[in-house]
Amino acid sequence: MQLEMQYTQSKDNFFKQKLDELKFYILFEIEVPDKEHLQDAQDELRSMQETLNQFENPAGFAFINTNPNSVHPVELTSVLDESNKNKSIIYLSGKNSTKEKLQDDIKICIDAGFENISFVSGDGTSEAERTPFVESVNALSLANQLECHSGAVVNPFKYTTNDIFPQYHKLIKKFNNKANFITTQFGWDMKKLQELRIYLNHRDLHSPIITRQRFLSVNDVKNITNGKVPGVHISQDFHNLLNKELQYSNSQFLASQWRRLQINTAGCKLLGFSGIQISGLKSAKDFKAAYKLINNAFTEFSKFEKWKKVYFEHIAHYEMGPYPHLFYIYNNLLSDIHITRPTINEPELDKVTLKDKLLFKACDFLFSNPKSKISNNYLLKSLLLGCKTCDVCSSNKMAFVCRKSCPKQLANGPCGGSKANGDCELSDKECIHSKIMRIALWLNRVDILEEYVID
Repeated sequence: MQLEMQYTQSKDNFFKQKLDELKFYILFEIEVPDKEHLQDAQDELRSMQETLNQFENPAGFAFINTNPNSVHPVELTSVLDESNKNKSIIYLSGKNSTKEKLQDDIKICIDAGFENISFVSGDGTSEAERTPFVESVNALSLANQLECHSGAVVNPFKYTTNDIFPQYHKLIKKFNNKANFITTQFGWDMKKLQELRIYLNHRDLHSPIITRQRFLSVNDVKNITNGKVPGVHISQDFHNLLNKELQYSNSQFLASQWRRLQINTAGCKLLGFSGIQISGLKSAKDFKAAYKLINNAFTEFSKFEKWKKVYFEHIAHYEMGPYPHLFYIYNNLLSDIHITRPTINEPELDKVTLKDKLLFKACDFLFSNPKSKISNNYLLKSLLLGCKTCDVCSSNKMAFVCRKSCPKQLANGPCGGSKANGDCELSDKECIHSKIMRIALWLNRVDILEEYVID
């Protein structure tokens, strides 16, 4: 169904108001269940809501859909008080969706009383399945038509030049497409979070950023240390530390996770982030414990120098990046709370090969004019670009790289799930957006990485 109705944001959007007032916000993440577990989840949500209503500091829920069999988020949230809906965020995934369906989903959320809606492209799938995705950049365009308070996601925990810069170029597209706030992927490298803050400040972008923090379970640790969580990469040192924690008693293991949450949350507040989104908590009791411990941490770490000392002691001064991939854009990160004149590490980008240069020049000559007959010659494009019959060819806006070379068919930039070396999460191939960036730099046309939104 194509929607024509327009919506206007209400004046009592609590989440937006508190972000505008620079109040640090706490979001408790809740996974949307399938139909079989809906009633139990609603009962637990009622209890969580009673706990949330007791908190003095700004707090809300973040509803996220990771199960392909999940109900629509508004089915779960029907038990919420109206006053709590605009304290919260609903995340909508573009996986296995269309623009029409996603637009309908946005309308359903707004009709149910939710105005804060964030968009993710969705988890990967095998190359063979070729599940369709609606990119978050395009989803923001749909949200703009309905005038909701929209957000998107970025993964700053990237450790190669070919990986981090395309991630940030896509983030600029999201801001250009009127993302009102950003949420990060979860991770523990506070240097990478400060890197994100510095990068955006130097681009004169000051929108609210929520950092996602994961309260780890034993199963989480096993999945992360076995490399089973897309886009989450850790150093061998941190890997060993987490494995050591697995040997603790249950109470000691939990105490370690609470302490890590305290330290990282306090650090996020000191570094100027707008709030945190905590995943991995399962009950109202967990929410209450987290709220109390976080507020204790704010009192304990009122000064940056004290926090920095405890943070580095907590990680035993380990390197947090996945060796040998250790690229940071800036030097001396975490040397101060505000690094006003950061020095930049010279990026070591892969060179554009002679083959790629010749291929680009040939394609530019043949296919740049979309009205010419030869530009629509599928056999020629298939031979040169490996094209796979896209409905609308966008290769001339992607340095003549076919979008279907990406298993998710993402045209506006990379997903957040790449491997530690920057390769595609679903194959051993280089991410196509790394190649596009290299060609854009060779052409001195970095603008095409940030300005063109491709449908």
